[in-house]
Amino acid sequence: AEALRARGLAVCALYVSSLKDPAAAAFVAERLRGWRPAVVLNATAFAARQDAAGSPLDAAGAPVLQVILAGAERAASAAC
Repeated sequence: AEALRARGLAVCALYVSSLKDPAAAAFVAERLRGWRPAVVLNATAFAARQDAAGSPLDAAGAPVLQVILAGAERAASAAC
């Protein structure tokens, strides 16, 4: 979030233990409805969808982009 702010973007960040936890999902959905972001960056390692109910991230009414977290060093990635 700090790196994005440094580039002039307005950033709000959330962390919850699990989007599958009903209380956490409700918290995320409530915050996203209030913030109304232009885009959501999702860094979970799993799908955020919950059967037919959708995802708490859908509450933003904005595109949700899945962030891929790499465990390799930059030099190793560049060699590919």
